[in-house]
Amino acid sequence: MRVTRQYITEHNYYQVIKHAQEFLEKNFKNKIVSYTFQRYNQIEVVEVEFRKNGLSHLVGLEYSGIYSKNFWIDLKKNTIDWRKIHFTNDDNGGVDSETYFEMKMEALKFIDLLITEDARISDGCLFSNSYVDKVLRTKDDILGIGLKLVTSKTHVMTTTRLLSDAQENIKSGSAVISISAYDKSTKETVIYYSRESIDEAS
Repeated sequence: MRVTRQYITEHNYYQVIKHAQEFLEKNFKNKIVSYTFQRYNQIEVVEVEFRKNGLSHLVGLEYSGIYSKNFWIDLKKNTIDWRKIHFTNDDNGGVDSETYFEMKMEALKFIDLLITEDARISDGCLFSNSYVDKVLRTKDDILGIGLKLVTSKTHVMTTTRLLSDAQENIKSGSAVISISAYDKSTKETVIYYSRESIDEAS
């Protein structure tokens, strides 16, 4: 099936994609987001970055013959050329590309939970038929985003998965203690979530 504007809008997928972009722009773009959690009685930190050229793959679409960063730009301006949009051609374990895309859309409806107490960090695993170093996921089996290690400690977002349909053994993960974002432009740090501040307020 060809991806059309009618298909995307009739199923409210355009709204899901736009919301994902707005969420990532506000909370991840040009930032390093740090997830602090406890694993095996040790405090660990996973730093996550989002790159705008990765949005098309996160949502399961790609521009034919056009740089992936242009998907972000055109989506921002509402000027996507739908004649050049295709489903991502992933090796997705036998699931057809349209179904795989719709699974991603269902998962991304819950993207806001990734900076709340519902966020979890899981160990590396086979994720959408490729190995990832970590999984940023929701507490419930809803949304998982694969993370690839690109520096000694910084991970980038790679792919999205609806965990309720995942065949891989993706563990529930470690609960976050705090989530903060360092803005690389302003050099300021913002706290998205802190278990200590919640405890202090209660």
